[in-house]
Amino acid sequence: MGLSACVNLAPAVPPTAQAQGVGGTGIRQACAGGAPRWNPGGSGIGGTGHTGTPDRGRRAHQGVGGAGQQAESGLGGTGIVGIVTGFASLCVDGVEVHYQPDTPVKIDGQPAGVEALRVGHFVATLAAPGPNGLQAKVIMANHSLVGAIEAVDARQRRIRLLGTEVELPPEVILADADGRPLRLAQLQAGDPVAVSGLWKPGNVVAATRVDRLSALPQAVALGPIRLAGDQRFTVAGIPAQAVQAESLGPRLVGHTAMVFGHWNGERLLADRIKPLPTVPFAGKAQRLTLEGYVTQTMGSDRFRLLGSVVVELAPDSKLLGDKPLRKGARVWVTGRVTPEQHLLATQVQVLE
Repeated sequence: MGLSACVNLAPAVPPTAQAQGVGGTGIRQACAGGAPRWNPGGSGIGGTGHTGTPDRGRRAHQGVGGAGQQAESGLGGTGIVGIVTGFASLCVDGVEVHYQPDTPVKIDGQPAGVEALRVGHFVATLAAPGPNGLQAKVIMANHSLVGAIEAVDARQRRIRLLGTEVELPPEVILADADGRPLRLAQLQAGDPVAVSGLWKPGNVVAATRVDRLSALPQAVALGPIRLAGDQRFTVAGIPAQAVQAESLGPRLVGHTAMVFGHWNGERLLADRIKPLPTVPFAGKAQRLTLEGYVTQTMGSDRFRLLGSVVVELAPDSKLLGDKPLRKGARVWVTGRVTPEQHLLATQVQVLE
């Protein structure tokens, strides 16, 4: 059984099918069909001039960033982080991953089943070689924001919740509590929603899916933590305050965490803070492929992705795409985890 998710692209299946999730949808998206067109640039990374021109038709069968041969030979685990765009087998970042009905799934840290996964979810998957290719060992879906809509700007295609701007591109999936498609005009201030997507510089979310909820048990924010003193801090720039003193500490500084609590209109009153590894699946995955926006550049050979992941470029790192690697660029990165818990890139594709 499989699930197919090729990261943060325009929908490759009809919106009515996309909103239905896994169970019984019959969606059959191939990774190759959902992958972007490869258009290598000529400048390389850091002046190396290295480029590459993968065959789009073979992309789905090559594993992680062309490392399918290594993945199938049993060399450690593979971590894949990106946006689900279809179901048949899980294809994230153009990498096809198979799953079983009993594959462990968590959504915002809570146990769930594979039937709860939806097109547009931001997922992190730990996979290992199996009889049909990569086999998911665990799938974790995390929302960027959960809260009540404070404002809707239909003209600019934006909503605001938890004081944070959320962009709604034309391909974003909007759904009600039963998974039925919604129009932007149907979203109103006060509606409780769960937002899936990618953080951009300036603490803006580029949404890939917005689900209107039947109720709002608690607010949730996912992002890097910055301490502000007196039990106060920010998560992805959102003002927050810890209800319990012991929940904050130096271990959180600069790390990404999920913060759960109550939004009082000015700050998130956090009753639970769940720190996440600096690098997804640290210690469990030898190779990673990630999608996200470059939120910080650090000289010519390092940049930050997904809030806390530091990506290092090597002389033989390959650049794919004809756009510059800069702050605000949306990229796919494939590489290996270093002892310093950085990601040493073997390949970077600049998507936009």
